[in-house]
Order: sequence, then C-alpha cells, then structure tokens
Amino acid sequence: MQPIKNKYLLLLGALAVSSLYFIWLYVVMKNLFDIIYLRAAQLEVSYNFATIPVQLWIFSIFIFGGLFVASNGKLKLPNRIKRIYMTVIPVASLAISIGLGVVLKPMLIKHLTNNDYQLTETIQASKPWYFDKEVYELNITNISSAH
Repeated sequence: MQPIKNKYLLLLGALAVSSLYFIWLYVVMKNLFDIIYLRAAQLEVSYNFATIPVQLWIFSIFIFGGLFVASNGKLKLPNRIKRIYMTVIPVASLAISIGLGVVLKPMLIKHLTNNDYQLTETIQASKPWYFDKEVYELNITNISSAH
C-alpha cells in the first residue's frame, strides 16, 4: 500500500506545481502584453519574460515525471531521446532565454519611450534570484501639450 500512496502524493505534487506554473505564466504573459499594447499608464519592465523557455522545460519535467510515476516506471525512452531532452533542450532554452533578455528588453524599453513613457523608478530586487523592475509611467503633460 505504501508505494501506491507515494505515487498519488507525487502525482498530486506535480499537479500542484503545474497549476502554479500556469498562474505564473499568465502573470508574465499579461505583463508582456500590457507593455506591447500599452494597456496601462504605469508599466513594469523586468527580465521575467525571458525565463519562459527555461520554465517550459522545467514544466515538461513535471509532465514526464508524472507519466513515469503513473506508468509504474514502465515508460522507457531511448538513450538518444534522453540525451536530447537532458542536454540539448536545456542548453537551447537557456540560450533562447538569454537572447530574449538581451534583445527583447531593450526593444520593449525603446517601445515605451517612443510612446511617451518615462522611467520613474527602479525597484531593486530583494533577493538575488529576483529581477530588478523598472517602472515606466505615461507622460501625460507631453501628450496634452501635443493636442
């Protein structure tokens, strides 16, 4: 009875982490779309969006782990697929994340400044694994003087 109980606990834990992942993904994507479509007078820009490829790979670990546990360890992958999944995909997702951070964040900042947003403050990260946030606000005086 003990192995079955452990299997259910592992599956429940993977389900809980998966649901939290979707909440995190929604918040990051909403923030990114708010910046792209200028949906607010105050917008925060950070590197959170750049972690999406790495987070997707980590999420896939929970999916494959859940399938492995549910199949009682009978799920066997060829060595080539294991090697690709455990070396190529993490390196590629890390490279894509770095590329997104290096290229996309300056583009987002330029997009905001071209649309009359100004940097009002930089919120320093409270922990080393958090990202600094730059807060941009719409310059209303510049818009009203243009009309």
